[in-house]
Amino acid sequence: MDLDVFTNFGKVNTHSTLAGIDVTKLSKLRSQQVKDCFRHLEEQLYKQEYVATIHDTEFINDAASVTVNSTWYALESIEGPLVWIALGSENTAETYTKLERLAAQKVKMLLCIGDNTSALHEAFDGIVPVIEDVKTIQEAVHRAFYNQLERKKVLFSPAAVSQESVAEMGACFNKEVNEI
Repeated sequence: MDLDVFTNFGKVNTHSTLAGIDVTKLSKLRSQQVKDCFRHLEEQLYKQEYVATIHDTEFINDAASVTVNSTWYALESIEGPLVWIALGSENTAETYTKLERLAAQKVKMLLCIGDNTSALHEAFDGIVPVIEDVKTIQEAVHRAFYNQLERKKVLFSPAAVSQESVAEMGACFNKEVNEI
């Protein structure tokens, strides 16, 4: 099987695909059947999707991570230092407890989008060195790019549900990155 099939899937989708191969081997499916299945596999948009690298800053779109658990996986999977862009929400500070260890290890700046960001501040104050509020994805992308961290990765992983759809948020992030 040609590994080029997996190049655009991202880490999460590649892991899922490889797990699927293990399962099919266990159930003794023929190799051609497995290949046919993966030819029709669609990439999950905005799931740890590489967008661009601009002046040593790598942008990763994880707009599909609208839960704390999925954001945990993104933080776990991506090497730091990170600028994490998250959405403010009705969540409480306790909601983010499982992210504290990873945030302390990897996140150097947290950009909180929206009006209701108090839980993010409460959860990560003293854990993440810099926490700032922004109003829009556009402002977050520009603030992340123009900060003083060198060789950083910018991760847009909301960790909360928004009134905007995942597709709208993901497309907006990609657009703003590509316009830098």
